[in-house]
Amino acid sequence: YSGSLSTVGDRLGWTKDQMFDATGRYRDKFSVAEQWRINTIQHGQQFGFVQLPDFHRRTKFEATGAWAQMMRGKFARYNSDEVRWRGDKVIRRIQSRANNQLVNSMIQGTVATLAKRTLAKVKALGYAPDEARFMFLVHDEPVFSVHRELVRTFVPQVQKIMIDHPELVSSLVLDCSPSVGLTFEPW
Repeated sequence: YSGSLSTVGDRLGWTKDQMFDATGRYRDKFSVAEQWRINTIQHGQQFGFVQLPDFHRRTKFEATGAWAQMMRGKFARYNSDEVRWRGDKVIRRIQSRANNQLVNSMIQGTVATLAKRTLAKVKALGYAPDEARFMFLVHDEPVFSVHRELVRTFVPQVQKIMIDHPELVSSLVLDCSPSVGLTFEPW
């Protein structure tokens, strides 16, 4: 979300030059996504919120210039160059984090909306609780308990529902890879 590969670079033992070179290649390869990320941040900086495809808003006032100006005023009261310098450093870090959170809000908020709408559509299929029931979400993956005799019909129905949300996602192909197991337990 930050626009750099510093975490990956740290794990791979890259120098800063290697990290910035890889970041540049990543941005070039995924230029449309990078432009979306930049536009999302700029919108949040201007208005203090991002709006999800379902019209819910995620507010992040600390991303705005108004917030930064207000905070600089608080540090300026101390009449000390050192305090103002440290305050400015804190403000930049908070704003950088807020920018990343704006992007994360758009991604995770959209995924949450897709998951909730999927669950509503699956519920409308009319399965009885002893036939098929929703159990929980793991990130963007709904986990269902389905009677073994219904799995072959249930899975294709849910897969079709999960990839069909044109009211929210019209310019991107959604994909879904269902998997089936005897139990959700790890043993």
